[in-house]
Amino acid sequence: GCDHAPEVIKISGSKMGTSYHVTIVADQPAPADLAEQIDQVLSVVDQSMSTYKAQSELSQFNRLPISEQVQASDQLWAVLQTSEKVWRESSGAFDPTVGPVVDLWGFGPVVTEDKIPEDQAIAAALANSGFEYLLLNSSDQAISKQKAIALDLSAVAKGYAVDQVADLLEMLALPDYLVE
Repeated sequence: GCDHAPEVIKISGSKMGTSYHVTIVADQPAPADLAEQIDQVLSVVDQSMSTYKAQSELSQFNRLPISEQVQASDQLWAVLQTSEKVWRESSGAFDPTVGPVVDLWGFGPVVTEDKIPEDQAIAAALANSGFEYLLLNSSDQAISKQKAIALDLSAVAKGYAVDQVADLLEMLALPDYLVE
């Protein structure tokens, strides 16, 4: 047989309010629909955790009235469990309930003026934050809130999405890759 150099496959696109790039060094032929498979994996995460999509699972939860409970998808549940662990281990330094603060500063999906927010506005946004007000009911994978919090999982959802793409590539026996 003839020796051949591995194929370098580059796939990119847009999801979750940003762009992604996947580079794979394949010693074997990759599936013809690999780009579509990657896009589908990312679409599932995006539809679950995007703050940019009004109908995402996360956006729907953020609009949910206080004390009303909803069942979380497996994807959202996994990210919430990771978020809770990091929140606890960081003594609250990591807090994904700061969605209103993120929006106030113009780093989220809400378009704002390019100016520093007033102290009163920051204090009001912080008053409706605190991961301790998010209730995770592990018996039925349900979530609810005790205060008008709004989650922004951008700090962990993108990492989760990278893990999901990595899992797909490993399953397809394509172990040499970079996902960004």
